[in-house]
Parts: sequence; C-alpha cells; structure tokens
Amino acid sequence: MKKFESAEIKNLITDFDGTLWQGSVAEKEIPRLNSDYYHYLVDLYRKGVVIIGISKNDRSDVQAAFRKLNINKEIFLTVIANWQPKTDNIHALFQQLSLKASHTVFIDDNPLERSDAQAAFPDLYVLDFKEWHLLQENPYLKNPISTERSIKDRYKKYRHALNFFDARAHFDKSDKEFLFSRNRSIQIGSPANEEEFSRVAELFFRTNRLNFNPRQLPSIEESIAYIQGIVESGGRIYSVSVKDGGESLGIQAAFTVVTNGPASIVNNGTISCSMISFGDFEGKILNELLKKWFKYSKKVEILVRRTKTNTRIFELLKKFHFKLKRQDNLNSTYSLKRDQFKEISVPWIKSDEDAEVDYDYFGVPAIRNYFLNREWNKIPASSHVVLLGSGQGETLGVAVTNKLFKHLQAINTKYDLVDIEDYGFNIVANAENLNDIYKAESVDYIICTELLEHTEHYWRVINELLRILKVSGQAFVSVPFNFPAHEYPIDKWRLSFEYLKETFGVCCKIEDYHLEGDPNNPRHILLSLTKTGAFLQHIEPKQGYIDPHTGLTYIFSDHEKIKKLSH
Repeated sequence: MKKFESAEIKNLITDFDGTLWQGSVAEKEIPRLNSDYYHYLVDLYRKGVVIIGISKNDRSDVQAAFRKLNINKEIFLTVIANWQPKTDNIHALFQQLSLKASHTVFIDDNPLERSDAQAAFPDLYVLDFKEWHLLQENPYLKNPISTERSIKDRYKKYRHALNFFDARAHFDKSDKEFLFSRNRSIQIGSPANEEEFSRVAELFFRTNRLNFNPRQLPSIEESIAYIQGIVESGGRIYSVSVKDGGESLGIQAAFTVVTNGPASIVNNGTISCSMISFGDFEGKILNELLKKWFKYSKKVEILVRRTKTNTRIFELLKKFHFKLKRQDNLNSTYSLKRDQFKEISVPWIKSDEDAEVDYDYFGVPAIRNYFLNREWNKIPASSHVVLLGSGQGETLGVAVTNKLFKHLQAINTKYDLVDIEDYGFNIVANAENLNDIYKAESVDYIICTELLEHTEHYWRVINELLRILKVSGQAFVSVPFNFPAHEYPIDKWRLSFEYLKETFGVCCKIEDYHLEGDPNNPRHILLSLTKTGAFLQHIEPKQGYIDPHTGLTYIFSDHEKIKKLSH
C-alpha cells in the first residue's frame, strides 16, 4: 500500500457489499449498514471530498438497499452499479471528470478488486475496508477543504459532465453530430458590480488545472483586491459563461488584460477545469477572446507561471502558435502577433455576441430581492442581530451580505453569524441548541434563510429561534418547497406554507410573506415574522410524507395533508 499519512485525498471511491453495508444484496442477503463508516463518509462529503460508489450489483438492488438503510444518496456524486470490471468504471471516471489517481482513495473488502485497482492505477491509494480508520488519521482530511457553495458547484459540474458522456453513449450518430446536437454557446462580458467581481475572484482563487498563474492569489479577499486594482489602473476583466444542452453552467473563465502601447498584456487568466474534454470549450474561449483583443492591439502577450498542475495551458498556447518571448525559473511570457493569428474552428460552439454573462449568482434572487425590498429597513439601530446558518452569504448573496454587515456597523448594531461550519469569522454552533450562547429573549432580529431543510431536527431550530427572539422582535425565514434536493450537508425537509403559519403562529404574527412561483406549489416560501408573546408551547416533531424518489420528507398542516398528497 502506498504511503497514506500525507496524502491529499480529494476523492473517495467506495464499494458497497461488505463495505458500506454487511451482506451481499445480489445474494438477497439483508444488508446491515456499517454506521460508523457511513457517517464518516457523510462527514467527508461535508468537508468537500467527492464521494463515489461503485458496486458489482444490479442497480435496482443497490437502490433498494439505499432505501432500506436510509442512506442519503445525495452525498454520492454518482453510484455506478453494473457487472463490469471496477477498474473499467474507475478509468471512465478519471477520464470523464479529469480526476487524479494521486488524489483518490479506493476502498474495497475484496483483495482481488484492490489488487486489480492498484495494478491499473499505481498512483491510486487503495485500502482494505478494515483499514478505513486510517482516513481519520490523515491530516489533510481533518479540516474542510471546500466551502458549501464550491461543493455544490463541483457536484453540479461533475454531474453535468457525467450526463454529457452518458448522452454521448446513447447517441448513435457521429461525434461531430453529437457535438452539434448539444446546442453549446459562450457569452463574453465584463463584471459590472461587486457580486460579479466576487464570482470572478473566486474562479481565479479556486481553479488550478487551467489557471495561467495558479496559487498566485492565496485568498478570495486578495483575489478581489487584485481584480479591483486591475480595473482601477485602467485594465479590463473579461468573463466568460457557458451553456450546454440549453443549461447554463455559469461563469467558466476569466482574464485580466492591460494595454501597453500596441500590446494587450494578459497578466492573469483561468478556465474552469470542468471544461476539459468538453469538445474544446477552452480553445473556443481563447479563440473568441483573441479576436476581441486583436481588434485594438497588434500583439497579445500572456504571462504564465509553470506548475505541475497547469501543463495543459501550454498545449493550448501551442495550438494558437504562441511563441516564447522570455522566461525565468518560474514565469514565462508568450507572444502572438496579429498577422500570425489563425482562428481555430469549433463550429459546434456558438459565440452569443449579444447575450449577457451568467455569473452563477451568489444568492437566490427571490430571497435577496425580498430581503432588500421588505426586510432591510426593519432592522433596528443599536440592536442585536443573528444570522442563523449564515454560511458565507450564499442565499442573500455575497455582495448583499457584505453590504448588510457594513450597514449594521453603521447603525451601531451587533451581529452574530452562526453556522455549524467554521469559516474563520463566525460562531461555530448547531442551531438546534444555542443554550450556551444565547439567553431567552436576547435577540432583536433573526435571519434564517434556507436553513431548516438542512437540519436533522428542523423543529429544534424553530424552538431555538422562538426562544432567543425578544417579544416584539422580528425574524426573516425562508425555506424551499417545490425545489430539488440540494444536498449540503443534508437536505431532508420540505415544510409547507400552511404548516409554517401554524407552527410560527404559537407566538408570532406573520406580517408579510411571499410564495415564489405557483402559490399552490411554491418554489420558495418567505416569511416576515413578529414575536407577539412569550414562547410557551414547544414545537414537536410531526409525521410527514417521504417522497420515494427524492427521499425528502414533506410536512403539512393537518387540514391540507390529504389535499396535498392526493395532488
């Protein structure tokens, strides 16, 4: 076995029979969950490790075991259940998702499967199931390696890639015809506000494989400052978003450019590695940008920092016949003159000249707009505000959240950010129990957006919210309803509008509300509450309806349950 103690594990591939559970489902044995191992996988997922399941079984048997054992399927990027050699399935994953074996661990109880995997992928870390506790001793896995939103983004992009390759496997025409069938396009623009600058900054900070200067910007804050400095000095930021199969993949590339006489100097650039093996998106992106730059410059110079992770950048520059101009031990400058530029043909990807860039916004528009228009001015000066499940401002939007903090400081209001994850600037706590942090009736205003569905016991969070809120205090609460499962760290509950009115009504008045979309089946439910009396009646758990397809539990008020379920 390879030396494991210092490994940087970013991906985990696990077997099921004899590993995730005891017993063989193919032999119709009753599976018994290995609970400690399963809960550790959940913990790794929350930290940002990509979890993949591969099993030699019929898919229906695996799905039945998941339901029987109440396994949260959303922690798995994908579950591969077939009778092909596991090494074939692993090879396909590495190819389709550009995963690196040196950052991946494979866990299986079968010595033959482990031996085959190690022989096929020498850089892969391979563990017997009996050795899974070694993961807990790995220093890299002790702390979160990704934020909540970056975990969601990564799973979304990887799943899109897997769907793409699956669609190709079932498309019986040529590769070229398949690429044309995908209806792909790119949109090019420049960030125009703080939120869009933040999204660009994060792309620079997080990407490595197709980053022209990886790890040059050690934090998102420094990345934002760097981008703002480029603009203030007269430079320009170019951002590129991508659509595939009619679905927006959000912003996927960004470049910073300054003009020096007849030359456009590209001093930083990055393309999301999710574009690799996607029909030459990276080539199309650089091609369209070069066309723009050569409209007002006689040559383009690109600065590149060579690392072990970004060798693909040099292949891309070679495709356009860039010439090495100068280099030192770390940095290189490549140059291309206008009369030497030859466009490459990628006809299956269109360039939407008039379309706006989709920055894959921070925040849910309905929640952000409601808060700005109806809640912002309700927050009293010289008060105490708590953001429950604050994360890093994902639902209100990073820009709005940062603006809110400045506003609260300006009106001399204390604010606490409470989250179960440690982001370095918040109170780390489980919102189900805040007794050690807040006394009863001690908080003037509470923001609780998109939190209840992500808790093990939503009623305990509601009890704590109502306990710590002062009489006459106010709260802004939002939950999804007709909304797909969006697992992080769990996604368990869908609470109806009538149930929420009934529940919060024990001591609160609903001053205002908004049902996004169809009022009978809203996408999001937003409530403005005022506490009107003492909180004396604790909320108890209520039996709900479990959707067999998603595993989500729907909670309704008594008088609407029959109507909703029959619908």
